[in-house]
Amino acid sequence: DKSEPVVPLKWVVLRTFLFMLYAFHYDLCMLILAVIKPCVDGFMANFPWIECALDNAVFVQFEVEGWVFMFLYVLGVPFGLGGAMFYFRQRIINREELAKHHPEGYVDPVEHTLGFMYDNYRTQKYWFEFMFILRRILLACFNNLILPDTPLQTFCITSTIAFFIWFHQDQRPFLMRVENAMALFSAYVELLTYVSGKYIESVQLWTSDWDTYIAIVQNILLAVNLFTVVLFVATFVIQPSYVKAIMRVLKKQWRKLRR
Repeated sequence: DKSEPVVPLKWVVLRTFLFMLYAFHYDLCMLILAVIKPCVDGFMANFPWIECALDNAVFVQFEVEGWVFMFLYVLGVPFGLGGAMFYFRQRIINREELAKHHPEGYVDPVEHTLGFMYDNYRTQKYWFEFMFILRRILLACFNNLILPDTPLQTFCITSTIAFFIWFHQDQRPFLMRVENAMALFSAYVELLTYVSGKYIESVQLWTSDWDTYIAIVQNILLAVNLFTVVLFVATFVIQPSYVKAIMRVLKKQWRKLRR
């Protein structure tokens, strides 16, 4: 067996750092947006004991820190990663051709540090993960920065989900057809669940005569979402490429144990 190339520690550290920025982005994004969420009845929405007043030092501190992290982290991370991919786009697009000319044991720093952003996408669609991050940011902002249960919020969220469904359908960015199908299916389920939930809320405000039917619809939506999760997991577990990858790892570990 050929020995695996030794990856310099600096690339390992950089990859780990970038991946952590990416992996925790949405959760931290929601925390930051919770701080700068519009005030309700003169008090902070998620901290109702803090009065929204410019002479309140705690409120001012929260707002300033929230907006600073909004630009530095919520927007800075995706645009930083996207900018790095755009800067190295030629190396990413031509990576298979360039790999033929690399000496044995060579570790491409771009591939090693940014590869997690584009490995699953077709060569010309290397940038699509940035669109997924942008979609999450928009939905998080619409959920937190627009007054809840308003027509504007419903329109923005519905339009965003629908637009990215169309965009994904048009681009088909993933390498494997099943990944494109599952991404679209889960997006359709998300849209159906959101629109149905808003409709149920509006009906419950006007009448209680439909409670039985509403309960049935809610159970159907729950079943559809559970089915989506199970289908998502099952589809990728039985994919031949994933099975082969797992078998390669197991065989490699078995050979090491026998030595």
